[in-house]
Amino acid sequence: MGYQESVIKVKKTYQNELIEQIINSDREQYIFCDPYFIVEVKKDINRYNFEKDDKLIYVCGERDGQRSFEDFIDNSDNQIKLDPNIENKIYPIEDIQDLSLFNIISEMDNGCGEDEYFKVTGIDKYIENQKEKSINKYDEVKNRHQKRVNDFPLGFAFSNEQFKDMMEKWGLEENDTDKILSIGGGGFIRKTDLEEYNKMWDEIRKDNKELIESDKTGDGYIKDMFVSELENHEYCITYDIEDTLDALELSYEQVMSSPNLKHGLELAKKEIIEKENEQDYDIE
Repeated sequence: MGYQESVIKVKKTYQNELIEQIINSDREQYIFCDPYFIVEVKKDINRYNFEKDDKLIYVCGERDGQRSFEDFIDNSDNQIKLDPNIENKIYPIEDIQDLSLFNIISEMDNGCGEDEYFKVTGIDKYIENQKEKSINKYDEVKNRHQKRVNDFPLGFAFSNEQFKDMMEKWGLEENDTDKILSIGGGGFIRKTDLEEYNKMWDEIRKDNKELIESDKTGDGYIKDMFVSELENHEYCITYDIEDTLDALELSYEQVMSSPNLKHGLELAKKEIIEKENEQDYDIE
């Protein structure tokens, strides 16, 4: 028995699953050993086989719950279910005390701390951050814009009968074609609505432009924007961003010359590929 602090590492494919199970579990289930921090590795540390983007679990409690990963699982009321044959290792603090990790933990502010090698987040803060990340800000804005478009007096016709019904709805005769305008894709507006139609789209574009400009790093709205549109255009299958950029009215040159757009795009591509890899593993 006795008090112990350790860092748990499991195979990268399982790291998000393990963290998800921990943060969604009843915290009282950890009879001997509590998870306290999520440690994200920012640079490879070869002497401990820590790789960039690894997510480690920092645990504290009775030594009996930290002799191995299996001990941690066995002492968590058996509510965490993972393949017992996966590569995993538990690092007692005394074996890795040369790492800067412990300086970060001792100086953490508001549940977070980081340096060039690690980003450390308390479990409660990590849960809060994950909830915020799960809300795609771009989708929220896009849905608001779409509602505005849906409420606009648009007409759509893909047959003569539909065209006749549309004109009647607007109080026009079928041959009053000089009083309407095509907007493409089978859509029409009345000429009298043209000014308001252009105003609506100008304001939507202005709103989107301001939100992009306000995201100075690319970690927020821009990343969400690219995630949403890359998924909509099946990037995980095609690995092609052309349709995504067309949908966003952006050129490749614009994105590459803008640090925040470029960074947001790279983050989004990485997130989508990671999601796809996790799904592929589940299927296997």
